[in-house]
Amino acid sequence: MSQIFIYLDLLGPLLALPFFLRNGRSRSRGHYILISFLVLQLLANGLAKVFMLMLLPNNIFIYQANSFFSCVLVGLYFLENFKQTFSPRSYNRTTIYLAVSCTLLLAIIIFEDTSYFNSLSYTFTGFTLCVFSVFYYLHSLLHVKDEDPVKTKSFWAVTAFFIYYSTSFFIFLYYRILTKLPQANFGVLWGIHNFVLFLTCLLLIKASKRT
Repeated sequence: MSQIFIYLDLLGPLLALPFFLRNGRSRSRGHYILISFLVLQLLANGLAKVFMLMLLPNNIFIYQANSFFSCVLVGLYFLENFKQTFSPRSYNRTTIYLAVSCTLLLAIIIFEDTSYFNSLSYTFTGFTLCVFSVFYYLHSLLHVKDEDPVKTKSFWAVTAFFIYYSTSFFIFLYYRILTKLPQANFGVLWGIHNFVLFLTCLLLIKASKRT
């Protein structure tokens, strides 16, 4: 795997952050959640790289923390968007869904075997956030006459998250199985993951330019 793919998970957030920070005008809460997500990816992936380069014994807890806090942040981003468009009943249901999902994810992390990267927490996070994305797209299709979703910031942010977490779901669902095969190269799988995260950050840049 080319060295560039190893560091794409750092390059993506580094490229995207200046677009969110470049001006001082007032921003929405969702805007700051996106900034927090990018900072989280930069810090978590950077710290994991430090552990790897220093040959420290185990950096799996960093990835677990990343999966949990990513689920919380992206889930809150969805709720922030749903607050303006969903009925109170639907909004309350999605809030409960996020709370239950984060609780289950925390339980998975606590009982997950950290002697190797078995990717259960990442798989669960991917599934949870893909469900939120489907909620968003269904609602947008039902109300397309009210507002063109493609012209909104949230559409591009949600599309970025959907691409990343739907791809990650399938990568990590089979990650442990594939890496047990003699001919498997887990570096290729992780390189694909990093490339998709980089693409996600590029789409978030587009989201930062929308109103």
